Amino acid sequence: MLTRSAIAGPLAGLVLICLSSGADAQLIVSSGPTKGVTCSSGVCTTTTARAVLNVQDLQNELADFDVRLVPGTMSKSIAINADVFWSSPQRLTLDSFQGIAIARSIQVTGTGAITLTTNDGGSDGSITYAGKGNIGFLDLSSSLIVDGVAYTLESSIAGLASAIAGNSTGHYALAGNYDASADGSYSASPIPTVFGGTFEGLHHTISGLKIAVSTTGGNVGLFSSTSSSAAIRDLVLYRIVVDDTGGQGPTVGGLVGQNDGLISNVVVSGSVEAQFGTYIGGLVGHAVFDSQIFNAKSSAGVFGITAGSLVGNNQGGVIKFSAASGRVTMSPSASSRFGGGLVGNNNGGDIEQSYATGIVRGPDATVLGGLAGQNADGGIIKACFATGATKDGMNSDAAGLVGYNFGQIIESYATGAPKAKRFSRVGGVIGDDFTFGDGSVTTTYWDMTTSGITNPGQGAGNPSNDPGLTGLTDAQLTSGLPGGFESAIWQQNSSINHGWPYLTQAPLPPKS
Repeated sequence: MLTRSAIAGPLAGLVLICLSSGADAQLIVSSGPTKGVTCSSGVCTTTTARAVLNVQDLQNELADFDVRLVPGTMSKSIAINADVFWSSPQRLTLDSFQGIAIARSIQVTGTGAITLTTNDGGSDGSITYAGKGNIGFLDLSSSLIVDGVAYTLESSIAGLASAIAGNSTGHYALAGNYDASADGSYSASPIPTVFGGTFEGLHHTISGLKIAVSTTGGNVGLFSSTSSSAAIRDLVLYRIVVDDTGGQGPTVGGLVGQNDGLISNVVVSGSVEAQFGTYIGGLVGHAVFDSQIFNAKSSAGVFGITAGSLVGNNQGGVIKFSAASGRVTMSPSASSRFGGGLVGNNNGGDIEQSYATGIVRGPDATVLGGLAGQNADGGIIKACFATGATKDGMNSDAAGLVGYNFGQIIESYATGAPKAKRFSRVGGVIGDDFTFGDGSVTTTYWDMTTSGITNPGQGAGNPSNDPGLTGLTDAQLTSGLPGGFESAIWQQNSSINHGWPYLTQAPLPPKS
C-alpha cells in the first residue's frame, strides 16, 4: 500500500509496472495493487493500455484532494470494480476517452461531489452499470455532473414529484435506494406532471411501490406520461403493484403510462393490472411516436385488454435490446384484442434484437403471440425470438411469435407451444399472415419439436405453406445458427437458453 509520505502529494509521480499488453484498454479501480498509473496534482493518467488504481490509494487521496481519473487514449475507458467511498468534501472526476463501466458502488458519504464525463476525445462511449454498481449520495446538496449537465438529487418519490411539478424539464437523480412501501398506496400516478426532463436512477432500486386506482382518470404509472424530450434511465422497479382494475385509465404501465421519450437500462418486476384500460404494459402502457426503449427488462405479470409484459401498445416507437419474462393474461372483456409476451400490439413500431419467454393466455376471440399479439402495418420485427407458450380460446389466433402479421418479420424464431380451441388459427410463428407471399416475412423459423407443430406447412395458421417460414427440429435449431442469422447478432451455447440462439446485445437469457 502506498503512503502519503511516499507519494508527496496527491499520488504525485506514481509510475508502476505494466500489465499484460493483450488485456482490454481500461483504467480499472480495484482491490489489486496500483499498476500502470501516473498521478500528479490530483490528476491520474495511465501508462499502459490496461492499468489498475488500487481503491484504497484512491480513497486516501480523496480524503484531502479532488481526484481526476483521465485514462486518455492509452486506456480509453474506466471500470469501477471495487466499492469506493469517502466522507470528505472532495470531488471525484471520472473523465473517460470513451465509456465508464460501474460494477460496484461509489458512495459519497459526506458532502463530496462526482463528475462523470464520457467521450472526451472518443465516441460511442456511455455510462453502464452492472451487478452491484451504483452511485449514491448521503447529502442531497452534493454536486453531480454528468457530461456537463448538473443534476438535482432526490431521495424519495414525493421529493421527485414535487421537483418535477416545479420544473418538468429539469435533470434529476435518485440519491439512493428507496422503499416506497412506507408511502402506502397511491390512488393515482405518483408523478402526474408530464415529464420532459432527465431522470437518472444511478442504478438504484425503488421497491414496494403500490398504485391502486379506483376512479376514472388519466394515464397510470410511476410517471403518468412523458414528452419527446424525456429520458429515464438506470433504474430498478422491484415488486411493484399497479392495480387499475377499479378505474379506467387509458394506458397503464409500471414505469410510465404513456411514453414519448427515451427509456434505457430499466428493470421492472411485480404486477400491472387493468380491467378496462386500453393499453397495459409491465414497463410502459402506450409507447408513442418518438418513444425509444433500449436495454429494458420486465418480469412483471400483466393483466389487461391489449397487453404485453414490456409494452402494451408500441405505436411507432423503437424497442431494442430488451426482454420480458412475465405472464400475460388477457381480460375476459378483451374480445378481439392483442396479447404478447413482449408487446401486445406493435402498431407500426420497430422491435429489434429483443425477446420474450413468458406465457400468454387469452379468452375467446383474442389474438396472441409469444412476442407480439399483432405486428400491424408498418411494423418491423427483426432479430427477435420467443419461447413462451400461448393459450387461447375459441375463434382466436395463437402463434409462437406473432398472432396477426401485417408488417415485416425478419431473422427471428419461436419455440413455444401455441394452443387454441375450435375455429382458431394456430401457427408455429404466425397465427394469420396477411402479408403472405409478398416477401415481408423472411429467414424466420420455429421449433417443430418443442412447439408440437410438426407440420412443415404450419408456420402460419393461415395461410398454409408461408414461404418465409421454416420448421426445424430442436436438434437442428440447437446445432448451429439457422440460415440467414448474423453471427454478429446471434450466439449459441449449450448452457444458455436451452442451446437455442440468443442475442449478444440483449439481456442474457436464463441458463439451461
